[in-house]
Amino acid sequence: MANYFFEPETYPFMYKGTTIGFITIDMDSFGKYEYSLDLISYTSKNKIPWAFLDINENFISKFKNSHHHKSIIQNWIEERVFPPDRQASDELLKKVNLSEYDQLAIIKHTRASSRYDSFWIKFYPNDTFKNTILKKWDDKK
Repeated sequence: MANYFFEPETYPFMYKGTTIGFITIDMDSFGKYEYSLDLISYTSKNKIPWAFLDINENFISKFKNSHHHKSIIQNWIEERVFPPDRQASDELLKKVNLSEYDQLAIIKHTRASSRYDSFWIKFYPNDTFKNTILKKWDDKK
């Protein structure tokens, strides 16, 4: 059940510089973010996160509205965001210009990127893999 005060948002889901799907962010009636993913049907299996394949190696988009689908996407997001109870989370919030924990604001800042793979969410039209994601991780060395 959607929260009518939050307008669902859809963004390109990227592998390096290629759009491989679209992630939609909504909010349930309890104020918790919900994520769903529509992968582009011709996307090669080796260009999507392994967690997004079911045991039969079918694309997760086939069960988009299921609880299983939403929990897989939620887990993937949570792996890319520090938890609210993490030690020194206040300092991390300051680094992303937040006064309180907001998962969506954090992933918009980080683009849900990880230095361990090439998947990310393109929240802003001018973002590119080279100029946004690679530069950010190169600056951390």
